[in-house]
Parts: sequence; C-alpha cells; structure tokens
Amino acid sequence: MAILLVTNEFDITSDFLIETIEKKGGRVFRLNTENFLRDTIKINVEIGNQYFKPILEYCSRKINLSTIRSAFYRRPIRPKLTHIDDDASRSFIETETAAFTSWLWQSLCCFWVSHPRNIRSAESKIDQLRIAPLLGLRVPRTLLTNQPDAVRGFYKECKGKMVNKVLAKGIVE
Repeated sequence: MAILLVTNEFDITSDFLIETIEKKGGRVFRLNTENFLRDTIKINVEIGNQYFKPILEYCSRKINLSTIRSAFYRRPIRPKLTHIDDDASRSFIETETAAFTSWLWQSLCCFWVSHPRNIRSAESKIDQLRIAPLLGLRVPRTLLTNQPDAVRGFYKECKGKMVNKVLAKGIVE
C-alpha cells in the first residue's frame, strides 16, 4: 500500500511531508511531473483480457499504480519540451502527454487529497459566481460577454465602477 505525491522537484514542503509519513511507517512515491518526459520516468501500462498492470518507475523506484491507496496532487509542473524545435511535434507530444496524465489521475482508484478534476472545477470563476449565491454569499453584478458594446453599456450602468477579470491565465505572453 502506498501514497502517490504528485508535485515538482522544488516543492520542499513535500520533502517534510514525505519524511513525516515515512517516520510513521507509510510508503510514499513522489512524482515530480516536470520530469515526465525525461528518461527518469518510465511508464508501462499492460492491458489484456484478464489483467491490467500499470507500472511507474521513477528515480530507480518502481510501483504498480494499482497499489496506490491515497494520492495528493500538490504542486505539479508541466513537462518542459525545450529540446523539441518543431512546433507541430511539440504540440502533439504535449497533447498526448496531457491526455495520458488525465487518464492516469482518473484511473487511480484511491482516496485523493485535491483531485485534479476537483481543482479544475474549483478554479472556474464562472462556477464560483454561479454557486456562491446558492451558499448564501453575495455576488456583485457580473457580465460575461464577447460583445464590446455590451461591456460599454455595462460600464455606463455601473457608473464606471467596474472590475475586469480574466477567466483563466491572467498573463499575455
């Protein structure tokens, strides 16, 4: 029985967490996601009529993922593909990696601390605004639109007292 800790190599808090769990007799398998496409992480999923054997090897440690009983999705970082110059190849690999890791997290039949699906759901500003009144919270008058004239009208109605927020990433690169 093991705990999977999904994080990154710079997450020093995880070092203390692992030490504490192991002192209490627990077994932790740390997966630093930025290394996902490097040789340090090896994944083999064998599927047949009578078997399903997902094996993950990382830093010379090997684990059958079906033995994971708890998982903590803490501070993952996307793998970096700086060594791939071709944009189409890089995009393809990123898409396939995202599809595989999404399946991997969904396939683990265990207790999750902060399941990725729940994190994504909680990050939705639209859902936050939709659910807050149902929980008794006050929500300011809000407009979500792709129509510039609607924004101008809303701005006038609010007498210029308006806040603009992005729905996802707040940085233009």
